[in-house]
Amino acid sequence: MAAPAHASEDSARTNGVAKDEHGGSDQLAVALSGFVGGFPASELVKDEFDAQDFVARARRSAPLEDLVQELQNHLLNLRACLVDAINQDYTTFVGMASNLRGLDKALGRVHAPVETLRVEVSELREVTADA
Repeated sequence: MAAPAHASEDSARTNGVAKDEHGGSDQLAVALSGFVGGFPASELVKDEFDAQDFVARARRSAPLEDLVQELQNHLLNLRACLVDAINQDYTTFVGMASNLRGLDKALGRVHAPVETLRVEVSELREVTADA
């Protein structure tokens, strides 16, 4: 179900947690609020996440088989979130695909001038480097 057209992205979010049109937390926020391997699931999406370090720390408190099962369950949950997100915004999702049609032709039209410019800049760099 898509959000009403008048709802803004800012009004759909509160305290950094995405909300659906009914004000409830969306499934991704719920999935990331849980625990995997005894650690917050949100740790898995951090830029500085290190898989080897995570597994080493998680194995201290649980057998590897349990960690594998938790990670598989988490993956299934995230996949369900992706499907739900696509279903909620299906018309937007399909619209994005149709908006991409013809993009290759538009890119083809600008490719030659950009390539010419790249060559000219390269030549200028060579001339100024020799001077």
